[in-house]
Amino acid sequence: MRWFLFISTCLLQACTPSAPTSPPQIALVLKSLTTEPTATLVQKAIAHQAEHPTDYTLIIKGIDNTTDLAAQVHHIDQLATNGIQALIISPADPSALIPALTRAAAQGIRILTIDTPLTASDLPSAFIGPDNQTAAHQIGLALAKKRQPGDPVAIIHGPPADLTSQQRRTGLETALRQSQLQIVATETANNNLEQANALTQSLISQHPNLKAILCTSDTMALGAASAIQAARKTSQILVTGFDHIPAIQPLIANGQVTATADPHTTQLAVTAIEAALKSLQTQTPPTPQTTPVDLITK
Repeated sequence: MRWFLFISTCLLQACTPSAPTSPPQIALVLKSLTTEPTATLVQKAIAHQAEHPTDYTLIIKGIDNTTDLAAQVHHIDQLATNGIQALIISPADPSALIPALTRAAAQGIRILTIDTPLTASDLPSAFIGPDNQTAAHQIGLALAKKRQPGDPVAIIHGPPADLTSQQRRTGLETALRQSQLQIVATETANNNLEQANALTQSLISQHPNLKAILCTSDTMALGAASAIQAARKTSQILVTGFDHIPAIQPLIANGQVTATADPHTTQLAVTAIEAALKSLQTQTPPTPQTTPVDLITK
């Protein structure tokens, strides 16, 4: 009788369905929540979660200043203690964030980066994003076709420590040198429209024969184009950008901006979320993905 009761209890326990597990928590930590591309990216991420309410929950964090490393570290440590299963981050500093991300990975959290890859390390992570250097190189070549060898040109780039800005700047420089254009200035405007506008005014004054300004973001290209228009040199000084934000599209159409690139930034979070879910479902490390970039000209 005791054996019967024991077996019956075991069978009952085996047949009793286990309590449903909660959906995994995926955190999205961004450089900023205020820029136009980021706002759209967030909207698409929220819409994706709404379409898959039982598959995962989504936590979104951002920082006010795109270089505020301390704030991102705080978010990472706080989220790690809250039991998230995956962390998707657009790193403010791809090198300095590695210790905080390593602490999170040690707790079994999947680490994925978007937009900007981490610098080389032993941290298990996957980069989901475009080849910025190659895309910028294509922009530089497109610009060079409209200018003559020896023409003076300038580059306006984002924060010097930002890896994405570095990659785009390198791609532009390589294309311009290959095309034998003369780079007379390389300055930063920190992805800020007003700074790019003021810097462009200064460049026009210092280099009266300037033939082009190549920017590593559309936000700075907007500032440069405005300053060039105010100086009545739109026909003389060409402008390029990067990101293909909605505000730049009319300027592409009317010729104020010669070229930009569409890295489909607003889709990166959704792509990374799907990669994180696959990693969690298969119990395998997330797989890096190089996402498409389209050259945009008039």
